[in-house]
Amino acid sequence: MRIEIPFNERCRPNGPSVMWQLVHALEDSIINGELAEGEYIYPTRVIMNRYNVSDKTAQRAIGILHLREILELESGKGLRLLPGSRRAVIWHRTEQLKSDIKKLYSEAQHLGLTSTDFTRLIPATTQLTA
Repeated sequence: MRIEIPFNERCRPNGPSVMWQLVHALEDSIINGELAEGEYIYPTRVIMNRYNVSDKTAQRAIGILHLREILELESGKGLRLLPGSRRAVIWHRTEQLKSDIKKLYSEAQHLGLTSTDFTRLIPATTQLTA
């Protein structure tokens, strides 16, 4: 089964590269349970075909998840999600969210907004996207 993910080259340079979009898509599959801890996941060629990315992009994304201790390569068996991988993904994504919030808050201060103004933007923004 081929999943079309709207990877978008046009989002660069201000947005994430295709490789980071792939990391995010694989992490989403871990978070939602599509890929379960302890199980073997798709080989690189399947990731390439399923997500319509190059071999190099798939290998780099796998490398990121390996460095984050989310998966390991078992010789002769393939890629296996490590126990605690879901928790690790959530931790990494939460840390990224904190960093993004700090950047947004810094921009709000630059615009002369108060902490109260910044806090009020959250429900106003989420109502627009919900």
